[in-house]
Amino acid sequence: MKGLLKYLPHIILLIFTLSRTVQNKTRKAEGEPCECQFQRCICKYLSDCKVLYDRKDIDYCNRKHGLVCCPQEPKTPNITPAELASEFACQKYTEMISNDCAREFITGGELARAKEFPPAALVGRFIMETKKHDWFCGGTLISERFVLTASHCTKAGVINRVRLGDLDFSSNKDDEGVQEFSVSQVISHSQYDRYDSYNDIMLLELNGTVTFTDYVQPACLLTPSRTVYNNSVFWAVGWGAVDHSTNMSPQLRRVQLRKLENCGPVATEAYNLLRGLRERTQFCAHGETNDTCRGDSGGPLLITFPSKEEKYKCLYMVAGIISKGQIECGSQDIPSLNTNVTAFVRFIEYHVWPTKNNKS
Repeated sequence: MKGLLKYLPHIILLIFTLSRTVQNKTRKAEGEPCECQFQRCICKYLSDCKVLYDRKDIDYCNRKHGLVCCPQEPKTPNITPAELASEFACQKYTEMISNDCAREFITGGELARAKEFPPAALVGRFIMETKKHDWFCGGTLISERFVLTASHCTKAGVINRVRLGDLDFSSNKDDEGVQEFSVSQVISHSQYDRYDSYNDIMLLELNGTVTFTDYVQPACLLTPSRTVYNNSVFWAVGWGAVDHSTNMSPQLRRVQLRKLENCGPVATEAYNLLRGLRERTQFCAHGETNDTCRGDSGGPLLITFPSKEEKYKCLYMVAGIISKGQIECGSQDIPSLNTNVTAFVRFIEYHVWPTKNNKS
């Protein structure tokens, strides 16, 4: 025992040295790579890592100096040179809209803010006898004269009106950005069958030219060459029902959805798909707490361009069209069924940007 006491000071010094060494190894400097649950992380000050603002499970690089292990946006290539008609149009839009926009989305909450989703469109009819509107679907503005929506929206009645830039169709207080048009042509996909859910895509040609503003802007198409930007996380927006009633929500709402893989059996049963889920032209999406519902049909699933694409930062890409949402809003744990826009780029271009080389 006396022999052990003799070496006690040396043992204490050794333990202290080892603890300091381990501590120093776990401390990292700003800019160093670090390990976290995401694929790529780097040490940053918490104030520079907005993705962690609302998280509690934070990994630190150096707690004392406020350095956290911050997830990084996956590396993606630069925008490829435009080749398709829709890509040239998208490039043109960057010069036609303001480059001063907010893209720092507020986490949580369901109500959209003014100017937050300028491609969103209300689709329905104007009833001459009553001088009232009947809105029953959503849509996406994709050019100065065309809106993208779902073919099955015609089941609700004749479509003769589209409204853009509205946030609350029950109020006139937010109408400074509203533009409304009659519909000159309804173009449903030639292979759409009203008795099933396949090829559920439709174009509405407006009887007038849209003026692009901060409230009303087009979305670009997610073309095959740009699917690399699709991280399977979408903003779905619309005026769909929010409870068990059949009434649409007068206020534009939003929900973040993720693509659901291997959902064929669930979707086939839930939506009575006679030929099963067609994975090239359809996909499932689901939210953690909310999902799309009646009245959201035809509305968009939107994604943003990578943050490094400065001139595209105010534009969205439309990746999907809501084909079927929940029947009993909020009470079903089933995914929404969506039309894959990328599979129908040639159909869209044939009508919206017609050239000799386009084929349907």
